[in-house]
Parts: sequence; structure tokens; C-alpha cells
Amino acid sequence: EVAGGQVKDHLEAHLTPKVPTWKVRETGEGLRIHELLSGLYPDLPGKIKGVLQYDGNFTGRGLTLKKALDSLSGKGVFEARPLELSEIPVVQKLAQILGLPELRVLLFDYVRGQFAVQGRRCQLQGDFSGPALSVRLPSGTVTFEGKMALPLEVTFSLALSKKLTQKWPPARHLQNQKGEVELWVEIRGSYEKPRVVIKSKVLEKKLRREMEEKVRSLAPPEIRKGLEGLKGLWGR
Repeated sequence: EVAGGQVKDHLEAHLTPKVPTWKVRETGEGLRIHELLSGLYPDLPGKIKGVLQYDGNFTGRGLTLKKALDSLSGKGVFEARPLELSEIPVVQKLAQILGLPELRVLLFDYVRGQFAVQGRRCQLQGDFSGPALSVRLPSGTVTFEGKMALPLEVTFSLALSKKLTQKWPPARHLQNQKGEVELWVEIRGSYEKPRVVIKSKVLEKKLRREMEEKVRSLAPPEIRKGLEGLKGLWGR
């Protein structure tokens, strides 16, 4: 029993080679994330609460912790239901940048995704669904040393989008057709001191359309007709 849940392992090891090799199938069910992190990282800022389950296959070499971590590779799936991020550094910074104190505590109904481990880093893909916002992580990494590179596609709820546009009127240009504010949020650095960069998915699409229209309007008619067939030009 671990952190209120169950972890099951099926281990196969080859100890006869000079450098032993091993592979393991591991599943975890009902693990309380806060208890798990409190035991591993008692000084970690903020609170992360939820119930985690995962399933993965891993391989490695060596019997010391360093050799095992250096050689560790594998992949699997994970899910947390529900998930609460309370006063962790990245949500504090996001709340400060956007002027929305509501973001200091984020609640998600579920988080699910995939992971792959290799070269002392974990590659992540996943989806977060919650009442205040939804988040898509197309592909990001977290190293074993705690360095993050996580590009997130964030869509705010209608209620939160309304508050954001009231506090910052230019945010109206960041709304999709449903009236939801969409942002790209890139997180880099460490967990304790993250760097947050915000971009607009909607605005970039709008600027691209306006640029296409402007180029077409400035081109002579004979060239404009030819440009219609060069749709790949705009993407480049």
C-alpha cells in the first residue's frame, strides 16, 4: 500500500550479465497525490491534490539508483480524478499575469494522458478538463532534475472569459467563435521558479488572415489570381 492506494509490480531481471538488466510492469491505483508528494518532496511549494492511477512498462540497467535512473526507459498512461492545484508557483504566476485571483486554485474534473521516459526526462501528453478552464498538452517534457518545457493550449470558460475581458478589454480579440478566450501558455524553468510566456492562438490566426488579405489586395490582378493557388505560401 502506497499513499492510500495500491502499487503492483511484475519484475523480470537478468543478473548474470556484467551489468544486470531488468524490466518491470507497474500499475498504481487510488494513490493520493498530496500524500505521495509530501513523502517524496516535503518542501514542495503549494498543494497538489487528487487520486492518481497509472499503468506503465519500464526497462533499465544496473542495480544502483544512479545507473537505474540513467538507463530508465518506458511508457504508459495516467489519469487523476479529480485534481486540485492550489497556490503552486505556476498558477500563482498565471493568476498574477492575467489579474485573475480565481486561478490561484484550479480544479479539474479529470486529467488523463500518456507518458514516455528516456534519457532522464519524461515526455508528457494530456488533457485537463475543469469548470474554469480546459487545458491541452500536445507534447511537453519534465527532466529528472525538475526542468519543465510545457506548451499548453488553454481555453477559459465563458464566465472566466467574461471576467478577463472586463479586466483587460483587448482580451476580446482573443475569443473564439463561442466567446471563450484561448491562449497558448508556455511554461519553462523549474517547478519552484517557473517562467510563463503567454501567446494568443486566436490572435495569431486573425493576424495571418489579415496579412493574407493585405498581400492579395496589394498585388496586381494578374499576380493576385496566381497567388490563389499558392496556399502553402501563407503557412511558410
